[in-house]
Amino acid sequence: MKILRFGEPDANSSFRAIGARVKSCSALSADLRKILLDRRLPELDPKKTPIIENWAIENYMAPMLTGYIHDPQNPDPRSSEWLSFTMPLELLSVAENTARSMSRWYRLGTPSPWAVDTVKAWGDPHER
Repeated sequence: MKILRFGEPDANSSFRAIGARVKSCSALSADLRKILLDRRLPELDPKKTPIIENWAIENYMAPMLTGYIHDPQNPDPRSSEWLSFTMPLELLSVAENTARSMSRWYRLGTPSPWAVDTVKAWGDPHER
Protein backbone atom coordinates (compact mmCIF):
# COMPACT_ATOMS: atom_id res chain seq x y z
CA MET A 1 0.00 0.00 0.00
CA LYS A 2 1.41 3.36 -0.97
CA ILE A 3 1.35 6.37 1.29
CA LEU A 4 -1.24 8.90 0.23
CA ARG A 5 0.14 12.35 -0.46
CA PHE A 6 -1.66 15.66 -0.43
CA GLY A 7 -0.74 19.33 -0.50
CA GLU A 8 2.58 18.82 -2.26
CA PRO A 9 3.53 20.61 -5.45
CA ASP A 10 4.62 17.56 -7.49
CA ALA A 11 3.46 14.36 -5.81
CA ASN A 12 -0.19 14.49 -4.83
CA SER A 13 -2.33 11.38 -4.76
CA SER A 14 -5.44 11.54 -6.89
CA PHE A 15 -8.79 12.09 -5.21
CA ARG A 16 -9.72 8.72 -6.67
CA ALA A 17 -6.82 7.08 -4.77
CA ILE A 18 -7.84 8.86 -1.56
CA GLY A 19 -11.45 7.74 -2.03
CA ALA A 20 -10.32 4.15 -2.62
CA ARG A 21 -8.39 4.21 0.66
CA VAL A 22 -11.41 5.56 2.52
CA LYS A 23 -13.53 2.77 1.05
CA SER A 24 -10.96 0.12 2.01
CA CYS A 25 -10.60 1.43 5.57
CA SER A 26 -14.39 1.72 5.94
CA ALA A 27 -14.84 -1.89 4.83
CA LEU A 28 -12.20 -3.10 7.29
CA SER A 29 -13.77 -1.09 10.12
CA ALA A 30 -17.22 -2.46 9.31
CA ASP A 31 -15.91 -6.04 9.28
CA LEU A 32 -14.16 -5.60 12.64
CA ARG A 33 -17.25 -4.00 14.19
CA LYS A 34 -19.35 -6.93 12.97
CA ILE A 35 -16.96 -9.37 14.67
CA LEU A 36 -17.36 -7.44 17.92
CA LEU A 37 -21.16 -7.48 17.65
CA ASP A 38 -21.54 -11.09 16.48
CA ARG A 39 -18.68 -12.45 18.62
CA ARG A 40 -17.61 -14.66 15.71
CA LEU A 41 -15.90 -14.54 12.35
CA PRO A 42 -17.97 -14.39 9.18
CA GLU A 43 -18.64 -17.45 7.06
CA LEU A 44 -16.51 -17.02 3.94
CA ASP A 45 -17.87 -18.16 0.59
CA PRO A 46 -15.28 -20.42 -1.09
CA LYS A 47 -16.63 -19.35 -4.49
CA LYS A 48 -15.75 -15.71 -3.76
CA THR A 49 -12.94 -15.73 -1.19
CA PRO A 50 -9.34 -16.45 -2.21
CA ILE A 51 -7.47 -19.25 -0.44
CA ILE A 52 -3.77 -19.01 0.38
CA GLU A 53 -1.81 -22.25 0.24
CA ASN A 54 1.62 -22.80 1.80
CA TRP A 55 1.09 -19.60 3.77
CA ALA A 56 3.24 -17.82 6.33
CA ILE A 57 3.46 -14.31 7.76
CA GLU A 58 6.24 -12.09 6.47
CA ASN A 59 7.31 -8.63 7.52
CA TYR A 60 7.92 -6.02 4.90
CA MET A 61 7.31 -2.98 7.10
CA ALA A 62 4.04 -4.60 8.18
CA PRO A 63 2.94 -8.20 8.72
CA MET A 64 1.40 -9.71 5.59
CA LEU A 65 0.58 -13.18 4.38
CA THR A 66 2.67 -14.81 1.72
CA GLY A 67 1.74 -17.91 -0.21
CA TYR A 68 0.07 -19.14 -3.36
CA ILE A 69 -3.19 -17.22 -3.65
CA HIS A 70 -6.02 -18.85 -5.59
CA ASP A 71 -8.87 -16.45 -6.32
CA PRO A 72 -12.03 -18.27 -7.44
CA GLN A 73 -13.36 -15.07 -9.03
CA ASN A 74 -10.16 -14.43 -10.97
CA PRO A 75 -8.55 -17.82 -11.68
CA ASP A 76 -4.96 -17.78 -12.87
CA PRO A 77 -3.28 -21.06 -13.91
CA ARG A 78 0.07 -19.66 -12.70
CA SER A 79 -1.16 -19.00 -9.13
CA SER A 80 0.42 -22.27 -7.93
CA GLU A 81 3.79 -21.15 -9.30
CA TRP A 82 3.94 -17.53 -8.16
CA LEU A 83 4.45 -16.61 -4.52
CA SER A 84 2.20 -13.65 -3.73
CA PHE A 85 1.71 -11.19 -0.87
CA THR A 86 -1.45 -9.78 0.69
CA MET A 87 -1.97 -6.23 1.83
CA PRO A 88 -0.98 -5.65 5.50
CA LEU A 89 -2.57 -8.22 7.76
CA GLU A 90 -5.15 -6.90 10.21
CA LEU A 91 -6.76 -10.04 11.69
CA LEU A 92 -5.78 -13.71 11.80
CA SER A 93 -7.58 -16.81 13.05
CA VAL A 94 -5.50 -19.92 12.45
CA ALA A 95 -8.15 -21.96 14.31
CA GLU A 96 -10.82 -20.88 11.82
CA ASN A 97 -8.51 -20.70 8.78
CA THR A 98 -9.38 -17.04 8.24
CA ALA A 99 -7.42 -13.84 7.72
CA ARG A 100 -8.35 -10.22 6.98
CA SER A 101 -5.96 -7.88 5.28
CA MET A 102 -6.55 -4.17 4.91
CA SER A 103 -8.41 -4.86 1.68
CA ARG A 104 -10.17 -8.26 1.89
CA TRP A 105 -10.84 -11.60 3.55
CA TYR A 106 -8.80 -14.74 2.84
CA ARG A 107 -9.25 -18.40 3.65
CA LEU A 108 -6.14 -20.12 4.95
CA GLY A 109 -5.22 -23.37 3.26
CA THR A 110 -2.27 -25.56 4.10
CA PRO A 111 0.32 -23.64 6.15
CA SER A 112 3.98 -23.58 5.18
CA PRO A 113 6.40 -25.56 7.38
CA TRP A 114 7.44 -22.34 9.16
CA ALA A 115 3.95 -20.80 9.53
CA VAL A 116 3.65 -21.68 13.24
CA ASP A 117 6.88 -19.84 14.01
CA THR A 118 5.81 -16.77 12.02
CA VAL A 119 2.45 -16.63 13.81
CA LYS A 120 4.22 -16.82 17.18
CA ALA A 121 6.58 -14.03 16.14
CA TRP A 122 3.74 -11.71 15.09
CA GLY A 123 1.07 -12.15 17.67
CA ASP A 124 0.75 -12.48 21.39
CA PRO A 125 -2.63 -14.09 22.14
CA HIS A 126 -2.58 -12.46 25.59
CA GLU A 127 -2.02 -8.96 24.22
CA ARG A 128 -4.74 -6.50 25.17
